[in-house]
Amino acid sequence: MQFNVRTLEGGVKVVDASGQLDHHTGTPRLQETLDPIKRIHGVRVVVSLARVEYICSAAVALLIEMHDKVAAGGGSLACCSVSGPVMEVLEILAIPEVIPCLASEKEAVAAVTGDAQAGE
Repeated sequence: MQFNVRTLEGGVKVVDASGQLDHHTGTPRLQETLDPIKRIHGVRVVVSLARVEYICSAAVALLIEMHDKVAAGGGSLACCSVSGPVMEVLEILAIPEVIPCLASEKEAVAAVTGDAQAGE
């Protein structure tokens, strides 16, 4: 598993995740990646799951925790480009009702910035 953090124009943080977000290695490394980001007041975060092959319940819980902490600090979080098998898991757990899960990074950036034109 690998994580890359990019900062887009306007300060949006994009976390590109790849591999398997399992309980033993993937989730702890994701937490290490997200911890400094969630401390930024008003941060806007997009988590790209395009190259994630598997997600465990601990990783899902971490995304929910990240969403809640970011929102409490005045920011927002969305996921994008979720692969089919991972989206199935998220849908079963009703995660898209809490965290926007959008088709593209562009749409997710629009969602976290509130800029409808950015998603077009």
